[in-house]
Order: sequence, then C-alpha cells, then structure tokens
Amino acid sequence: MNCARCGNEFTGRKRKYCTKDCCLRAHGHDPDYKPESLCLSCGKVLSEGQKKYCSGACVSRAYYKRKHPDSLPQPERREVIHKQHIEKTRKICRQCEKYFTMQSHSKGMFCSYECRGKFRSEQQKKQREVKPIKHCKICGKETQSRREVYCSDECRKVKARRDSLESNKQKRMLVLVNGYICKECGESFTPKYGSKRRSFCSATCYKRNERRERHWSRGSYKRYKTERDGERFKVRDIYDRDRWVCGICNGKVDKRLKYPHPMSASLDHILPIAEGGAHTKANVQLAHLSCNVAAGVGGVKQLRMFG
Repeated sequence: MNCARCGNEFTGRKRKYCTKDCCLRAHGHDPDYKPESLCLSCGKVLSEGQKKYCSGACVSRAYYKRKHPDSLPQPERREVIHKQHIEKTRKICRQCEKYFTMQSHSKGMFCSYECRGKFRSEQQKKQREVKPIKHCKICGKETQSRREVYCSDECRKVKARRDSLESNKQKRMLVLVNGYICKECGESFTPKYGSKRRSFCSATCYKRNERRERHWSRGSYKRYKTERDGERFKVRDIYDRDRWVCGICNGKVDKRLKYPHPMSASLDHILPIAEGGAHTKANVQLAHLSCNVAAGVGGVKQLRMFG
C-alpha cells in the first residue's frame, strides 16, 4: 500500500499513512511540538525537575482541596473574610452622612473628631433652646429645676402625709381581716374598741411574757429548764465522787475556798446545755472556777460512764 501523504509503500491493513508523523502532518499538527507543563494548583509554568506543583504552598492547597472539596481555597477564603470585615466596620457618620471604616477604639458613630465636635455642639444648642417645663404634682405650679417633681417643702410634706395615710389604711384592712397575733400564745385576736393592745391578747399573756423576760435573759431560761427537767442531786455528792480533783486540769481543788475565788469549786457540764446537753450526773464534773470559765462552751470532753 502507498502512504496518502508521502507516497511511500508500506505494509498494513486499513491504514492511510505509513507513520504517526505523516498522520499528524496530514491533519495540520507538528509532531515535534511539546506543550509546556503547568502547575495543577496555580497554573504557572513548571521549571525543570517539577512535575505537578510549582511550590509547597500549591501542594498544601491541593491537599486541602482533596480533604475539603466543598470549601473555598485559602486565598479566596481570605478575600471573603476581608470583605465581611469591611462590611461590618463600614458605618455612616451621624454628622456628614458619609461612609467610613470603623476603627477598633471608636464606637462607629463619627468619621472624625471634627464631626463629633460639631454634632455635640449642635445637640447642646438644642438642649439650651428647648427646656422641658415641669409642673408640681401637688399644687400644679411650674418648677424651675429639671429633676424635682415638687415645688417646695410644703408640697413634699403633703405627699408624705398622703402616703402614710394610704399605708395605714392598708394595715387596718389587713388587721380587720386577719387580726393581730399574740406574742405569748400565738393566737389571733381583735382588740375591743378603745383598747390599745396590739402585741398581747390579754393581761395574763402580757404579765407572763414580762415575768419571763425579766427573770430569764438569753440562755439562762434554757439552763433553768434543763436543770428543772433533769436529775435531782446534790452538788456536794458530785464533788465527793470526783475526789475533789478538777476534771479539766486534773489539779486538786481546795474545799476551804469559796466563790468568787478563781480556784474555788464549780460544777461543769461536759456536754454544754447550749449544745443540747442534759443535767445528769454522767454529764457533770468538778472543775476549778477559772478552768470552767476559760473552757467556755465547746471543747472535746469525755462523758462519764458511771453515775
């Protein structure tokens, strides 16, 4: 067979051209042409030794694209973020009504110090020109000051009287519905007409409360109650039981010394009555008066296992 381009004879089936170069030249292509290799990421021409990418940045960019195909590349993301930042910081000046980029230290109201000064001076002029007129709530006269609601001290006294009358009316209504509560017995009562009782329902409750408060102050009544409800014993028996030895310092107590001598004998509660201790033989011991006063309420002590 003869080649359709150069006319040389060649052997083959279903072919028009003898070689690949003849085929390319027949279709208008240069067989010696080699296209320049470009970077797959940025499209720049590769130099010798570079196969796919021109730099390490392009390699990392292509790796990010493979891992995150839906997201934008890094330079495009930077541009988008920059545009968003400009949109956020772009404000309109309240004085000149022009666009400006807001700085970090500003509040985004004015483009410059001059506009701010002009705006403030205009506002001050408006405030001086227009003064709000206020009227007294009691007499209706005009007040000169901006803050006060009443024109004089007499109007303030009238307002205070009205408030006190309203509060007293509310208290009286509550008393008529619920009544007073007795401080002694805790029962509700309504005093008779002309009676000035408000705290106690009767004279017996008043006398009972006065008698108790007069004799017992703070924890003395609690002490009296525990001693009254506790065991009955003689203090001398406790001193003899402890062999006249102090239970706090383990020192000897002199029988001849009497109160208020600091080394005289006194009865000490191991678990104090203020903390829930009982008045029993097992919970009391002999102690010097000074040791008992110095120990006070509290402290770790050993209860007696015998009576």
